Amino acid sequence: MNSTARFVIKSVAWIGVFMLIIVVFHIGGSTIALHVGQFSPLCGAFIGGFLALISAILPAQRKEATEPWLRNERLAWALIGFGVIMWGFGDCIWRYYMSIGQSPFPSLADIGYFSFPLLVFAGLLLQPPSGAGRKRLLILLDSLISMGSILAIAWYLLLGSLAQAPGEANLAKFLGLYYPITDTALLSCVMFL
Repeated sequence: MNSTARFVIKSVAWIGVFMLIIVVFHIGGSTIALHVGQFSPLCGAFIGGFLALISAILPAQRKEATEPWLRNERLAWALIGFGVIMWGFGDCIWRYYMSIGQSPFPSLADIGYFSFPLLVFAGLLLQPPSGAGRKRLLILLDSLISMGSILAIAWYLLLGSLAQAPGEANLAKFLGLYYPITDTALLSCVMFL
């Protein structure tokens, strides 16, 4: 590992430790701890997303022999990193709307939130298979079957009444259905793939 990579990893680790100490021990008073606690997931999203994106896009120039990237692995990690960054941008806009007292749903924040599951799902599907191609296809089919079952239960319990609720704007209704459906798809993809 070269010195630049070590510096970046150590810097990220120290930022995380510093934020954790502020939140746990209320350094600077409860107001500062509250603000750091509110914005730490946002910082984590940007740091993690940029690290994944940079490590996927920029080739590592190492002197020692390393395993080459497998097929679409670089593109997969770039999509996951970009998806996390888009979620971070959506969260920034959402926090801005909350700070000025406006309703953040639906808003421009939904552009970031909307693109996160699409990019991460595509990135997870492009990850190189751990076994044979046929085995991966069977796991994908199992994932789709379980996702369909969960969605059927969710539709009966919650989503059906949400879809038929009168008086909501079409965009709000669409996003209200889109978020739980994509969360279910991502969860089943992560569990089975």
